[in-house]
Amino acid sequence: MKKLSIISLGCPKNTVDSEYLAGKLLKENYELTDPENADGIIIMTCSFINPAIKETEETIKKFLELRKKQKIKYLAVGGCYVHRFREKIKEKFPEIDLIFGFDDIEKFEKILKNKEKTNYESTRFLFSDKIPRFISTRNYAYLKISEGCNELCSFCVIPRIRGKFRSKPLDKIIEEAEILVNSGFEEIILISQSTGLYGVDLYGKKMLKDLLKKLLKIKNLKILRMFYIHPDDLDEEILKIITENEKMAPYLDVPIQHISENVLKTMRRRGDKKSVLKTLELVDKYKNKRYLTIRTEIIVGFPAEKEEDFEELYNFCKNDNLIKRWVVFRYYNEKGSFAYENFESLEEEIIENRFRIISEIVSEKNSISAKELIGKEVIFIPEHQKDSKIFGHTQYDAPEIDIPSFIENKSEELRFRKLKIRNFTDKGFVLGEK
Repeated sequence: MKKLSIISLGCPKNTVDSEYLAGKLLKENYELTDPENADGIIIMTCSFINPAIKETEETIKKFLELRKKQKIKYLAVGGCYVHRFREKIKEKFPEIDLIFGFDDIEKFEKILKNKEKTNYESTRFLFSDKIPRFISTRNYAYLKISEGCNELCSFCVIPRIRGKFRSKPLDKIIEEAEILVNSGFEEIILISQSTGLYGVDLYGKKMLKDLLKKLLKIKNLKILRMFYIHPDDLDEEILKIITENEKMAPYLDVPIQHISENVLKTMRRRGDKKSVLKTLELVDKYKNKRYLTIRTEIIVGFPAEKEEDFEELYNFCKNDNLIKRWVVFRYYNEKGSFAYENFESLEEEIIENRFRIISEIVSEKNSISAKELIGKEVIFIPEHQKDSKIFGHTQYDAPEIDIPSFIENKSEELRFRKLKIRNFTDKGFVLGEK
């Protein structure tokens, strides 16, 4: 069995895990192909919230059915779902041929050949000295700088799934970034569960600023972007690095989750309402430098969210003009989280109604913010070509997450270039020549 296909579900961190796995398989002379042409399927799963669990289980059932019909010979399952439900997965899906953990990726080729017993009790991910990695993206690449999380957010199960926060050594990150850039990936996106805490476990202090400065010195790197920085970890020096360096994407993903002091406290968020507002005030000083684009996430319907808390959130979302990209999640009562074990959920009707109200507000605000960019010159990072269009993203939006961009194809090469935003539609930004 040499033809395999990897199905990657969930976030960019899972994408990176899948790419390392693909690199290992290619090194062992396996052929990676589409699911329709594969002998075996490997599913890298997600289990962050209920919809992700549902998608994972439906995907497993789909390929188990194909295996039953002998359209595939082999099904392996790994990733977050395995670590979260490792005690029940074999009972629920006994037909799966192989279940493997994060740490097993380093020895996956041996496991696949011999069906060696896997250790899916561990959540330690091992990093190689080089990059046995098959990048699934084009022109940009994710670079994971740490694994796990030490935050105590009561709504989240990530620490239970991926373990404690552990940084990748700085020299290894620089080495990997240099290899990626020299291989043609001109945009590097740093990912971590707690980007702002990078280095605290290895070096005894936060080292994100040092890391950014070293990465920005890499020749031929055009854009450096980072995800997931906690409001309390964002300081003036980081903002200066972002706004004073043309290589840095003028983009910050700062999840605040809520604005009510009561809800933030019950969520067990590091920091409080005062510190969130202080961070936003600091960002406000730099918002006009390079048109700094702030993205945030909001959770609606948390168990502690009283009517007055929701009203406070409503007014904040409606009146804030600093945040340019809003994402709102309805609260899911995740088994294994502190909130699940200690708080009684709100009625579903209340959660859905509040979610609808906030979604409508932020959708309108996202549209207004996008239209502010019409006529502005941007850097276009192409990702793929379909029909007569080239699709991608600009420095103001992250791929697969924010607003997509596209240009009518005139047989140009898929490369970085400066273009002008001509219009904004329900399909994204329409770009054209300057």
